[in-house]
Amino acid sequence: ALKGVASRMRTLPSLEPLLDLLREVVEGPASSVEFVPHQVWLGEAEAFAEKVRSDASENKVFLLENMSAFPEELGERRVIRQVLPEADRQSSPTPNSVDGSSNVPTLSTSFVRMPWASREGWAKRSFSFLMPDILVQDSFSAACEDLTLHTGFWPTAPQRYIGPFIEAELAAFIEALGLPFKGGDAGDDPLATEASGADNAGEGDGPRIPAPLLAVIGGGGFGGSHGEEVLFRKLELLIGLSKLARHEQDGLSIALGGELAVAVLACAMGVGVGKLGSYASKVSMKTAVTETLLEVLKDGEVTLRVPTDFVCQEVRIASPSREGAVSPDPPEPKKGKKGRESPAPSPPPPPVEPPALKDKTFAIGPAIAQAAQTPILLGFVGGQECFLRVDAEKGLLTLAAGEPPPPPLMPSPPPADADAADAGDAPASPPASPPGSPTPQDSAAAADAAAAAGLGIPAGWVVKDIGAQSVEGLRSALRLSRGMIWNGALGQMEEEKWQLGTRSFLAAVETRLAGEDEEEEGGGEDEEEEDEDED
Repeated sequence: ALKGVASRMRTLPSLEPLLDLLREVVEGPASSVEFVPHQVWLGEAEAFAEKVRSDASENKVFLLENMSAFPEELGERRVIRQVLPEADRQSSPTPNSVDGSSNVPTLSTSFVRMPWASREGWAKRSFSFLMPDILVQDSFSAACEDLTLHTGFWPTAPQRYIGPFIEAELAAFIEALGLPFKGGDAGDDPLATEASGADNAGEGDGPRIPAPLLAVIGGGGFGGSHGEEVLFRKLELLIGLSKLARHEQDGLSIALGGELAVAVLACAMGVGVGKLGSYASKVSMKTAVTETLLEVLKDGEVTLRVPTDFVCQEVRIASPSREGAVSPDPPEPKKGKKGRESPAPSPPPPPVEPPALKDKTFAIGPAIAQAAQTPILLGFVGGQECFLRVDAEKGLLTLAAGEPPPPPLMPSPPPADADAADAGDAPASPPASPPGSPTPQDSAAAADAAAAAGLGIPAGWVVKDIGAQSVEGLRSALRLSRGMIWNGALGQMEEEKWQLGTRSFLAAVETRLAGEDEEEEGGGEDEEEEDEDED
């Protein structure tokens, strides 16, 4: 085992360079600081445990080497396999006499999740002699990961505490949000609830304008090798943020952006949103998204906001005739009658540059309304059926318990493209169908009807960013909110051209922070008075 640890440490940073910095931090309370490599605390575990627990080690600090060298700590193990080409799996590796190549197997690397039983068993064996009593986790980023030492359970597992850095971050987060508690649940503290109500009661004599807390959640990366795990984490974040609604007098408004909004529209509502990753076709992912929406909306204090338009890019589809084509070798020059070589053939024509991919903005409000013509069942709460109530014009989603909500009104259709106007094939809004019993077949039929009517985003396009209409909706929500939490980009961040939605909303946030909205509102009247005085 130590050989594997030593080999993995060759590609990992060592913690030994931090020794001097740690000495400066703990100077005074600690008598000494000692670096301990894996070969010492694990290879000589009994002797090291006796040294640590002896009276001579009082107030001493032992810095253990990087624990990332243990797959059991991270929960993933790298597996390297030999893979033969598809055509040569039935044959033995022999040289190819045609082109001189060989069907030698290639190495394929993958990561396999380890079961918790193996991880906790490793922790029990590794610390059987040392037996630590307390584990203090003081890294916020590490605390968000499911590492074995601070997450697993085994008979001699230490008690876990958070450190001062995490506690300070949480206190700053609570203070920034203005939550009516300092630790624990405000719903269990009647004094905090009464104090909050008393503070709000004396705010003027006129009608009070509701000011919910706004949370914006974007991001993506669901199409990668760990895409499903990334999506699950986003859904967990969505559920976690929704719990803030119990501490908000005016509720919580959660705006979705990026690939997360695309996943919710596609998996939970069956809206056509162009080309999607493999996750969208899996029943497990659709179930996870639907159950997340139910968990977020079931208390009736959260309103979800989805984009009403997307900026998309055309997907280049390779020509079937060119797939798998191999460029032939150039012919050998022919020799004439007297051994002279004939003129060389003319050079091949230069490659033709593929046409630039088109960009287009699609309004999906009509597609959302069409998908909701049949009631969308999310599940059951307290024996009652819970349906999704949709405002397609504003992109708002709430919960309707008991009876299915009435179908939403079809938004006014967007102006047709110039090409569509010339062709005279602008899609007409389909008539609203009466609500029936909610079944998966009905939801699929609604999605097919929307696609047939030209609603939504065709499969030949991929979503890259939110549109101007969606950005304006976020600006309006920001103006009416008391504060905001933001996590994740609203579009694809790898290219600058798809950062327009994120940057536009960021500019609105900076304007809000600078207080320029109030100045502009009052500035117009002052300018008008100055113009009258000059006249």
